[in-house]
Amino acid sequence: MRAKRPVERQIGIDADERVIRAWRERRVVCELVHGDAAAFLKRFQFTGQELVYADPPYPDETRGRRNRYRYDYRKDDHVELLEVLANLRCRVLISGQPTDLYCERLARWRCMEFRSGGRRGGRKELLWANFPEPAALHEPAKAGTTFRDRERVKRRFATIRRKVEQMDSAERNLFVEWLAARYPEQVLYLEAKVT
Repeated sequence: MRAKRPVERQIGIDADERVIRAWRERRVVCELVHGDAAAFLKRFQFTGQELVYADPPYPDETRGRRNRYRYDYRKDDHVELLEVLANLRCRVLISGQPTDLYCERLARWRCMEFRSGGRRGGRKELLWANFPEPAALHEPAKAGTTFRDRERVKRRFATIRRKVEQMDSAERNLFVEWLAARYPEQVLYLEAKVT
């Protein structure tokens, strides 16, 4: 919640009161709810404009050690959460481990694979989405699928930025006109962000 772009309303839900207290101490700008996510989502009044991101506890079969969470999920809890999320009338993202339950229940959802755990590769994680891939990233600074890829993108962007800043005004205008003509969908995206 700290790393994403601010939105009009942001709600964080966790069953562990210690997690809620830690987020309050960090002064994260969002509403914090101590409770059950599935129950909260069932009663929430959705408009269809929301994005729900769910990061449930890892299922038992994917863990190296037990008792990782103070408030854990049994298989029935995972089934209930997946049913609730699948029936929401808004955009939904679910992160988790590749398990039969999740892969079967979310078979029709778009699925992306990534590695968590930093530079050393970590472990394989999946991110399921019930909506098509957007034309533009919500967070362009996060472009890239791996740590190395994101670092390469940052270096490439720094080089381009340095070259654009070295241009005189006429060259820069020519470059911007070329960008707008070549990538009109990005220009529309940027205009929509500004307004």
